Amino acid sequence: MGLHRVIRRYRKEGGRAALRYVWRLQKNHLVRVANLVGPARKHCPCCGWSGMRFLDYAGHRHNGIICPRCGSHPRHRALWTYLADQLAGLESGSAILHLSAEQNLMPVFKRRNDLRYVTSDLRLKSAMVRADATHLPFQSNSFRMIVSSHMLEHVENDRAVIAEFARTLTPGGEAVVMVPTQSDWRTATTREFGAPDPRQGHWRMYGRDFAERLRASGLEDRTIPTTELAGARASELMDDAIFIARKPSATAL
Repeated sequence: MGLHRVIRRYRKEGGRAALRYVWRLQKNHLVRVANLVGPARKHCPCCGWSGMRFLDYAGHRHNGIICPRCGSHPRHRALWTYLADQLAGLESGSAILHLSAEQNLMPVFKRRNDLRYVTSDLRLKSAMVRADATHLPFQSNSFRMIVSSHMLEHVENDRAVIAEFARTLTPGGEAVVMVPTQSDWRTATTREFGAPDPRQGHWRMYGRDFAERLRASGLEDRTIPTTELAGARASELMDDAIFIARKPSATAL
């Protein structure tokens, strides 16, 4: 979080919130020192770091979740763990579209230099293709895999983006999707805000019915709880979900 954003935020939230933020920053300094001498109980698959404890997320009320080396969050580590296995099984030359690509995840794709890896975003200067996700400039049946993490909540018409997943995936291809979910996402339904919230720019907070949005575009869905992934405890994965949306194969159409 940039200094200007911090100042604006804590002017609104008041002195106690500012003190909590400063305390977490100071606590993180102590954690960094402890990681030099303490037992390596935690591990980050994104960068290979191991140590006693992850850092606190100073700007939020989440303790022990940020990697001291690469800054990854639990969702980055969950996606890396899942993708590392899935990418290993892709055929050479398979095309992958990574929307709003996170720097923490790019190395996992670069392990396979025989894959066609494309990044796309409307605003990110680092994106290979500048595009609106509701109208992707790619031909139908182009990608064996689409990866989208914490992007759909920023789009008013998220169903249009999901329809683009269905259009641009090859038959049998999969979209690997993560979205911010409610703490009781297994039972709660998606909460629409009606407008982007001023703090994070989210249009909604998703629930179990997100899978229905995937199915509405003709995709087959399955949900993977991140706590069931290998190394979940060492990677400090939160109770979250990876949604897999598969385009039916040609024989199933």
